[in-house]
Amino acid sequence: MCHKKLLWSLETMVVTSHLAYEHMPCLTHIFHLVSKDGLLGSKIVTNFLSQSRRLHSAHATKFLKKCQKTTTVHLHRLIRNELTKWNTFLDMLKRLQEQKRAIILVDWELDLPELRRQQWTLII
Repeated sequence: MCHKKLLWSLETMVVTSHLAYEHMPCLTHIFHLVSKDGLLGSKIVTNFLSQSRRLHSAHATKFLKKCQKTTTVHLHRLIRNELTKWNTFLDMLKRLQEQKRAIILVDWELDLPELRRQQWTLII
């Protein structure tokens, strides 16, 4: 699937280069689409995303602030992955790694399905 989008984009660049106007798709946008499709094609990643979204509820956010104070991690809000915005997946992973100790407490205290060790290794 990913390689099809890349090939389509490259073919579009070749075809449009012969037309009267120049239309060159943004190469970074192409890479973003390809990497997004590759990541979302992994079951581990999609499970991780669905579990991490549960941390954005009002109750979990309130409890996260308490856990951040007790674990002495930075008092930052979690970042939500948005498919239409660039780099939000990477920013979300960085923030989850920073808040790992507090998130483990939130998962345990609120009886949320905790992020497994295999999923945490994705972030590292």
